[in-house]
Amino acid sequence: MLEVTKNQVKDQIWEEVFDRVAMTTDDLGRRIDPGIIYLILALNASGIRTTFSCEGHLDHGQSYPWVWIPAEDQSKLAEVLTAFYKKHEQAGEQAMDQMLVIVCNFIEDECVLQSFGACCQNERKQELRAKKLKEYQQEMQSFATFLKDRFFEEQGETK
Repeated sequence: MLEVTKNQVKDQIWEEVFDRVAMTTDDLGRRIDPGIIYLILALNASGIRTTFSCEGHLDHGQSYPWVWIPAEDQSKLAEVLTAFYKKHEQAGEQAMDQMLVIVCNFIEDECVLQSFGACCQNERKQELRAKKLKEYQQEMQSFATFLKDRFFEEQGETK
């Protein structure tokens, strides 16, 4: 009888979530933006559902990345954000403008994950807006990496 290792189980779960996320489309048939899909995968694998997202664009839409999350998952998101920034604090890498925050949207019963400074993007000159977009995207990617690492660590402890 073949024994399945913890790593194989973790890898299988990750791949199943990846397959589902990779095939997700919006009402117009567009797939998740490549610059945010890694975070969507990591959030979903961590048990935090997502409903809409965007990597951020300079030529249309918002010039910052964002992810909509059902309000009932807000406490889970807050928990992992707290852990993420606790780790950052220990490393001395915290910048308030880039910091990811949860913005409540009671009308849609959703909350939005975005950078603290995102609300200022429309007022910035194009050059600074482009610089900040990259910083905000990097912070989202850093959070995604943190979630993936945490997923594999926690899965290994519970399996």
